[in-house]
Amino acid sequence: MTRNPSVMACLAAMFALGACSRGGPPATTATPAAKVASAVPESSLTTITLTADAQKRLGIETARAERRTIVRTRSVGGEIVAAGGAQIVVTAPVAGTLGGGGDVPAVGAQVEKGQTILTLVPLAAAERDVRIEAERAVTEAAGRQEMAAKRAERARQLVRDGSGSQRAAEEAQADLVAADAGLKAAKDRLTLA
Repeated sequence: MTRNPSVMACLAAMFALGACSRGGPPATTATPAAKVASAVPESSLTTITLTADAQKRLGIETARAERRTIVRTRSVGGEIVAAGGAQIVVTAPVAGTLGGGGDVPAVGAQVEKGQTILTLVPLAAAERDVRIEAERAVTEAAGRQEMAAKRAERARQLVRDGSGSQRAAEEAQADLVAADAGLKAAKDRLTLA
């Protein structure tokens, strides 16, 4: 018996097609993971509608476009703060009330060195301990200033020798400046006592 190759190919194809068409579960469509109800177009997301009252409250006005010359300035808010070490707290040596020494300058007005702005009227006679306390504060501030001066000189010497850091020398110098200011303030309080 001879076998015909074309007959064999047809039989193989029918067998393969018969095997493929036999049952299997019907394919189902997958449900979406999310659902968007009443989708809004992206162009509508940046639209803001204001009422007439809101426009008035915000000061929004429309005007016809025109060419004109304007001054290029910009107003900004700000606050002026003294640099570190350049400010001092002023305290009264005794309890009292402030009295005007004449015309009290307005906020922001320039004042001259030595100008009397306000005077302190004591509530009770100055206590005798005020002068003693002021003298003690001067002595304490002088000791702090002396130690800061020695520390600053030592730090400068270490930098010159190459065994100290420049930062430590700068910090010691800043401490010396603060100690000098403290001593000056203590001496000023002693003159008021």
